[in-house]
Parts: sequence; C-alpha cells; structure tokens
Amino acid sequence: FQVKGHQVLELLPDLPETQVIFGIKDLDFDGLKELLVLDAQWEFYMDLCHACSPSVSLIYKWEKDRYQEVSVDKEQVDIEFSLYYDEKIKELKEEIKEMSEDERGTDYYMGRVISIFLNYLEKGEKEKGWEVFKNYMAEENFKEKGFKDMAKWITDDLRKRFFEQPQT
Repeated sequence: FQVKGHQVLELLPDLPETQVIFGIKDLDFDGLKELLVLDAQWEFYMDLCHACSPSVSLIYKWEKDRYQEVSVDKEQVDIEFSLYYDEKIKELKEEIKEMSEDERGTDYYMGRVISIFLNYLEKGEKEKGWEVFKNYMAEENFKEKGFKDMAKWITDDLRKRFFEQPQT
C-alpha cells in the first residue's frame, strides 16, 4: 500500500494470495523503486519444515502506470535484476558451504538447494540452475536413506513441474 494525500492506495490489487511484499528497493537505479515479493507458494513444500522451506523473491517493476512482475519468459532478465539473483545464489551457496557435516544432506539443506534453483529460474537460467541443483541433490550427498528418498522425490517433482510439458 501507498499513502498519498491521506488516502491509501493499493500498489498490487491483484497480488496472488501466495505472494507477500517484503521490500522496496531501486534495483536498476532508474529512480523508481521495485517491489520485492516473497513467492510463498514454496512454504511447507514436500513436507519440509517451515524453516526449511525454499524461498525466492519475485521482482515487480513500475511499468505502464502500475507494478508488473519481471517476467522470467523474457529472453534476458535486466542486468540489474540478474545481479540481484546472482547475489541471492551466492548467499545460498555460501550458507550451504558453511553447514556442518550433520546439517548437510538434511531437509534444511534441501530447502536451500531448491532456493538456489528457484533463483536461477527467476534469473532466466533454468538449465544452468537445474545442473547446479542436480549436483547438490546427488545421492552421495545424503547419508540416510530417508533423505536420499526425499531428494529423489523432490528432484522428480521439480523436473515434472519445470521440464515436462503437460499432455494436451
């Protein structure tokens, strides 16, 4: 919401229920602030704990007198937005790197790995993100059979969601 002249204006009247604005920042340095929106559809994904849930930010840019989501369908995401996602990917990879041996291969680890893939997806680099995801989700990264099975289910689910065309 925005307050203007003691009136409350709704910035995104059609924001889906699974999205929440959590920040406002000028990412592309054009003088207009973008909205950072949490894509909350991933909360409790595949029975991962709430704290383990994957997350990704969507970017809404002011265009044509309203905020519109920066589309991943564009051939190339604006460089400034691409840099935003690069930073998120870097932070997630560093978080994984700093995990203890006991933390690696757990559902928290899986949530961070899924988040890396989702950030590549939003950046417009789905194929590259998938390769990184598969490396992190390789069977040898998991000690317990339960986590190995969960990694396989997650990999199968994401492959179906993002790489298999629906039957018509």
